[in-house]
Amino acid sequence: MRSLALLAVAAISSVATSQTLATLVGGTNQGNVGNIIWFDLQINTTVTISSLTMLCGATTVSSAIGNCDVYLGPSSYISNTLTPGLWTIAATTGAVMTVAPSVIATANLAVPLCLAAGSYGVGLKSSGFCHGYTNGLTCTSSTVPGACSNSLFSNAQMSLRGGANQNVGFSSALNTPRIFNGSITYTLGGVPSAIASWQKYGKGCYSFFNSFMENYPNPSTSFDLGNAGGGTNSLHMGFAGTGYNVGAFNTAGTFYTPTAAAVNLGMLTNGSTATVTLPWFLVYPLPIGPQVTQTLQVFDNGCITPSSVPQTIPASPTAATFLSGMPRWCTWFDFDPSLNLATGAITYEADPSGLVAYVTWSNIPTVALAASLNTFQFAFFANGDVEYRWQAMNTAQGGTYPALCGWTPGGGVVNPGDIDISLLATPFTTGPTDNPPLDLALSIRPQLGTTPGFITSNIPAGTVFGVLLIGFVPVIPGLELSIVGAPNCYQNIDLNSAINNLFFVVGTSTTFPFGIPNLPSFNGIQLIGQSATFTAGYNSLGLILSNGVRMTIGTL
Repeated sequence: MRSLALLAVAAISSVATSQTLATLVGGTNQGNVGNIIWFDLQINTTVTISSLTMLCGATTVSSAIGNCDVYLGPSSYISNTLTPGLWTIAATTGAVMTVAPSVIATANLAVPLCLAAGSYGVGLKSSGFCHGYTNGLTCTSSTVPGACSNSLFSNAQMSLRGGANQNVGFSSALNTPRIFNGSITYTLGGVPSAIASWQKYGKGCYSFFNSFMENYPNPSTSFDLGNAGGGTNSLHMGFAGTGYNVGAFNTAGTFYTPTAAAVNLGMLTNGSTATVTLPWFLVYPLPIGPQVTQTLQVFDNGCITPSSVPQTIPASPTAATFLSGMPRWCTWFDFDPSLNLATGAITYEADPSGLVAYVTWSNIPTVALAASLNTFQFAFFANGDVEYRWQAMNTAQGGTYPALCGWTPGGGVVNPGDIDISLLATPFTTGPTDNPPLDLALSIRPQLGTTPGFITSNIPAGTVFGVLLIGFVPVIPGLELSIVGAPNCYQNIDLNSAINNLFFVVGTSTTFPFGIPNLPSFNGIQLIGQSATFTAGYNSLGLILSNGVRMTIGTL
């Protein structure tokens, strides 16, 4: 009897033995107090998480009182960190953490968090301290979690893929890649929490915009267009009447080295401007049609406008400022020519062929870091083409100093969202108008006993009715529908599993309510949605489709 009792105790003890998945220690970077550190977590078997350890950043106040909320939601944090409605606080440390600058703090969860096998996006939101972390290595601003050489941590039960920092939760841009410093302590088994979640996948049609841009919230690691090896990277924009044919990104571009005949624009102070007169009239695109100018205004901060009207632009770029002002071509950063009067210059020169004109920033520092010499060039062609050319770009450190690169006709055009210029492999065309794609979203997370709405938006004018498809099987990647007369539209749901729900359209948006019974048997069920509208003028099929929505019904 005694032996049996000992065996039972041993068995119980083995089941309850804590295990730990550790990442990194000693990170030298950190976010703001209240920041969120993001990563993706793949769970292979049911586990119950009891505690976390986290590196407190160097700016944590020694006497601070800290705690941490654990946010769960979509299966990945990628593309979802600006939408708080996708996320829920699945656990919290509850009790106060002992925090201090540059130490690893232990955070015991108030209620252990049990997770079933699956993929989870995870956000750890600090309170009273700031997360410290390590920058990703041997990678650029890749959006693939775990792609950096120091960002994947695995054992038999789980894999953690880092990651990103967000200084202001759910509202600021990401600093990426940033790798979580700490560990997850857990036991095997438990009763999993059912997390109500949803996320978009695939893309809707049709999407085209007058502008394109990429924001770099932390240029020290995210600005990846320069060529530090002495070569030139470039992006060519072919004039197309009401827009440009943009791309692809070229890592073997050409660079015109200014000669002794180049005109030094005399931009010797921070915030300076100059004008240049081209040897011919440059044609450039606006939504109302092609325009011409012979005068360009050059800003020391890396922007050029087709106008001689005196203007100013702020040192710190934002998308709103970029899109609302004059037309402009930009590699926009807070440059300061006055910090390198010895070898730095902003020059203008016409090519001997007479067919190209160049504005070149040579060895121009940044306000934040006088030693950060940057060399880049705009080439303007007589046929209206424009080319961006980057050599060594050593922009300043820290998320306080953002950068922005792109083209806009200005005047308050629609925000096109960011593209990753360095990964641009397929050319695209801007203009002739702003047309966001047909979009499908949920109004709230799909919890038991609630009625989320499937919201179809960006519906083109003249559309009378559409259909919402709800099923069980996604199509990933989507099936391109050229063969049926809808090129560049994608079927994102298996039609054999889908139920059609007809809806009528009033305006540019419509909501289809979807009631979820408050029954435990619905816990964990996954449903798929996709909208289509019957809209003339976009393709021969007369149909445009939205992105897909994948949702999991849950209690939490």
